[in-house]
Amino acid sequence: MDVGLKGSVDVEDHKDLKKLNVLYLNEIETIDASVFLQSTLNSFPSLKTLDLTENNFNRTVIVRDLHNLTNLEELKLGKSKLHISFLQNVATISSLKHLSMIDCEFNGFSHDQGPIVFKNLESLIMDYVTLDNSFSKIFTPITSLKQLSLSGCRLNDTLYDQGVCEMVHLQKLYIDSNNLWGTLPSCLANLTSLQQLYISSNQIMGNISLSPLKDLTSLKVLHISNNLFQIPISLNSFFNLSNLKDFESENNQLYVETMSDSLIPKFQLNFITLSGYGNVGAYPKFLYHQHDLQNVYLSHINLGGNFPYWLLYSNTQLQTLHLVNNSLSGTFQMSFEANLNLTTLDVSFNFFHGQILKDIGAKLPNLMSLNMSRNGFNGSLPSSLVI
Repeated sequence: MDVGLKGSVDVEDHKDLKKLNVLYLNEIETIDASVFLQSTLNSFPSLKTLDLTENNFNRTVIVRDLHNLTNLEELKLGKSKLHISFLQNVATISSLKHLSMIDCEFNGFSHDQGPIVFKNLESLIMDYVTLDNSFSKIFTPITSLKQLSLSGCRLNDTLYDQGVCEMVHLQKLYIDSNNLWGTLPSCLANLTSLQQLYISSNQIMGNISLSPLKDLTSLKVLHISNNLFQIPISLNSFFNLSNLKDFESENNQLYVETMSDSLIPKFQLNFITLSGYGNVGAYPKFLYHQHDLQNVYLSHINLGGNFPYWLLYSNTQLQTLHLVNNSLSGTFQMSFEANLNLTTLDVSFNFFHGQILKDIGAKLPNLMSLNMSRNGFNGSLPSSLVI
């Protein structure tokens, strides 16, 4: 059973709901929601999910009965005003597994009070909470965590200083859009269960080939855009990551690295984004071994050569292909086989010339967006593109 309560609430009307396991208490109209909560929690001993989004727990009133919620597994506090004393008492709920505090406003943080300790938490989401400090100075490393999300928290220092290396059971780590700097710590290799890593939009530096990322063999998603990395266009350091499906790197430095033609990647990507600065020349060779691509973004990297008709032929599920602002040239050739899934094609700002393929509409029958501007095409628009 679940009940949603919003606004002015008389809890006496609901005190007999002893078997209630889901309760929504959003935007409680009291001076301080802590006062209201203090008198109501004992009425719902079977709660498993409690949603307290958009409330005011900003005063120092302590909700001492939180530890009595022995069945509570999920607590949502998004967009609320929280005093640190309230959060300390949340940590006493031993059954709590999932805690969400997106866009909360905190008061009362002090290093003198000691770090907050969660023992059994599996998921902690604190996106856009202004911490202005190291995560590990506020929380004792939560070794039970499987998901940690700290996007846009204004974290400083290095990734090592956040204490993530001690959370060895992490499967998902979102720590993008912060002020992290330095190189990736070698201890990151301890996170052998990590499947998703988002560290984009920081100031992390170093050659990605020398980083511990190559040892994270469980990785499925890796987003490292908008940092200060040096990245070989070959991606050879990731060739052993057989589970990798989604790789995104924008606005990092790309360079060409000599490697053996006999090396074949173990991964089969669905999504690839490689853009930044550097003169990469020919298409990276790992692309010739990909067959499951759905979205490809290879823009602004001075890529040379002809249109990669082979990419469409080898990847029949391809939906999006962006090759914007490169040095591609020649006539616009297309494979003889139709690609039924491509909906978006952008080859603008290149050096293609000649007439547009007459049967391009037949080759790409489901195309919804086509950008071929800033090239050297001539002639009329093919009738196969006209509806």
